[in-house]
Amino acid sequence: MADAGKAERAVGERPAGERPAGERAPGAPRVRLVPLDPDDPAHVEAVFDMHSRLEIVRWLDDPPWHPMETRDEARALIERRREREARLHFDRLRGILDADTGEVVGTAHIVLLGRRDGTSDDDHHIGWALRPAAQGRGYVTAAARLLAAEVFAEGLDMLYIDMWADNEPSAAVARRLGAADRGVVDDPWYHGTSRVFELRPADLQG
Repeated sequence: MADAGKAERAVGERPAGERPAGERAPGAPRVRLVPLDPDDPAHVEAVFDMHSRLEIVRWLDDPPWHPMETRDEARALIERRREREARLHFDRLRGILDADTGEVVGTAHIVLLGRRDGTSDDDHHIGWALRPAAQGRGYVTAAARLLAAEVFAEGLDMLYIDMWADNEPSAAVARRLGAADRGVVDDPWYHGTSRVFELRPADLQG
């Protein structure tokens, strides 16, 4: 599930004043997305800083929640996601860097999930996590816009944003991206009910 912290136009048809997909909105922070490296101490520290906190981990998955206890666990998570990315074309985990300071402020990811009822195994989700000190500054919206534009340019036609029903910060990010709110539903991928948004390439054009 996403953490606060779950019809394409042809080239040349963008109306005047409309931003190209992935372009930074006026006033948004300058961010870069980089593949996470398990041998980079700054990357490992950022992942550990987020995943060792129950107040962040509790938004990311079904309970029971198990915050990380060691940085070796953070390295292992990065390695697992790199292995998935090697096998699954659209899967990716990226560090969100403040482009001005170089600090890793969070992560953004796309993951392939199968539905619990077996009706689909081709649903791609975009999500994020942010270090506490970086929250409320627009990093997630800017990073999610970049990552979504990247996979849309590679041919993916939709991303789901799946979150706990009371995760208002992530819902606000989804709305800023232009995603369609499908409401609180019986979650097809996780247990219980969740708020689900759908994001398509044309949504990023607004």
